Amino acid sequence: MPSGAEHPAQAAAARLAGQFEVIGARQPGLPATVILMAMAIAIALLPGLVSGTVMALSAGRWPDRLLSIVSLLFCSVPTFWIGLMLIFFSVRLGWLPP
Repeated sequence: MPSGAEHPAQAAAARLAGQFEVIGARQPGLPATVILMAMAIAIALLPGLVSGTVMALSAGRWPDRLLSIVSLLFCSVPTFWIGLMLIFFSVRLGWLPP
């Protein structure tokens, strides 16, 4: 495949303009994506900090071992399975519509 230096300047400019069109088409969804990302980080960060603090303060005792096992299970189970089970149980508990 030829590099950009071997193409005429007009072809390179057209390719670059096409890339800006794609960026412009995705731009309206950017604020919602940033909010979703920030909420996901906040939801993951809070339990992680709490469990890490509890594990550090109770090193070698039963809370440390229990939280280690729980975190190992969450890391070893595929993400899609955890998501599927969350959806299933939230529908069964009435948190989501059927």
